[in-house]
Amino acid sequence: MNWMQRLRRVFDIDLRFCPRCGAELHVLAVITNAQVIATILAHRAKHGSRDPPAASQPVVQPLP
Repeated sequence: MNWMQRLRRVFDIDLRFCPRCGAELHVLAVITNAQVIATILAHRAKHGSRDPPAASQPVVQPLP
């Protein structure tokens, strides 16, 4: 069972498709190093978490 299947089973989160537009999602990276995760979480705690972009805003800008 991969991590995506585990998330769906444990938390009822389906990461195969975007909840806003229904497009198929792809894994870009997986962070497993505990020190890197701690650094990212500390940064987010210090600077605050932002809400995700509104549905009308593109998440990724297309390359020219």
